Amino acid sequence: MLEIVERNQKALVLLSKGRFVEAQKMFFENARRFPSHETYHNLGYYLYSEGITCKNGKTRNADKLAMQYLLKAEQMKITAVNQSALAEKCEKQRNSEFCKTRINNPAICYEGWQRLECAVRLRYTPEAEYNRLRFWYFCDWHNSGILDGAKRLLEKYQTADYAEFMLQLLCLHLDYQTCLTLIPQYRNLLDELGLLTLYCQCGEFAAGVELVDAVDKKFSVHDSEVAMMAECLIRTGQEARAKILREDRIEFLEDTPHAQTTNWKWKTNQIFDSPEYRAKQIQAFRYCPPFEGMCAFFGCLIHGTPFYENQV
Repeated sequence: MLEIVERNQKALVLLSKGRFVEAQKMFFENARRFPSHETYHNLGYYLYSEGITCKNGKTRNADKLAMQYLLKAEQMKITAVNQSALAEKCEKQRNSEFCKTRINNPAICYEGWQRLECAVRLRYTPEAEYNRLRFWYFCDWHNSGILDGAKRLLEKYQTADYAEFMLQLLCLHLDYQTCLTLIPQYRNLLDELGLLTLYCQCGEFAAGVELVDAVDKKFSVHDSEVAMMAECLIRTGQEARAKILREDRIEFLEDTPHAQTTNWKWKTNQIFDSPEYRAKQIQAFRYCPPFEGMCAFFGCLIHGTPFYENQV
């Protein structure tokens, strides 16, 4: 069976070099000659992540065909790598729907959560554990088990995503004092926008106001984040800076076609003029932790993922 591993390795090397047509051919050949959980999965994940290159040289979306192979692999064996890839499919669906509706589809999030529960149980990785907690958060954000899990994860693996996730969860659970105590420990991991939202939620407006200019220059912000910036400025008596921020925001929106149909100018004025409206926008803020990529190829030397994974 050495040939199956060698062919897989060649396909991954070709993929790493951007030689997609050759890699695609190798993945298909391996699945045809050696039909197995691993070859079906790797072919499916390649099609899902890269699409399929047609005879005319054009690449098109191949999600449906990819899912056929990923689910076919699942029918043969349950592995962490396969479950993680299927959870990634859930994330793509969740994000697509969220962009249209601003709502996290509960059924999609629950499926992603359950697939990563299985993946973590079979082969623990910090990325899979973080994504498991993330999907759980989308399903049931007030559950204290998510915060406990985020704390344990951050104790072992200190990354920007893990740190901000845990600190934002503290704010959701109204534990502002602990959040403020821990911010100095993780400050160097966080960007200005993350810090400003944390400071505003914790009522540290003087600390937040120091970040307003950097956030305004570097980030594309939503109404709830504009409200936090305005709150920090107004609460610290910096009405002149608040006026400039309002004018800049309106000027920006006037050049945005979408803004003409959503009455953003009125909303922006309300943010700066109405304390009640501003407070509602701040209360509506919900941190959206980013999805963390997981290795989803069997036999990946870069991530040390073995070709064969223990069966349940």
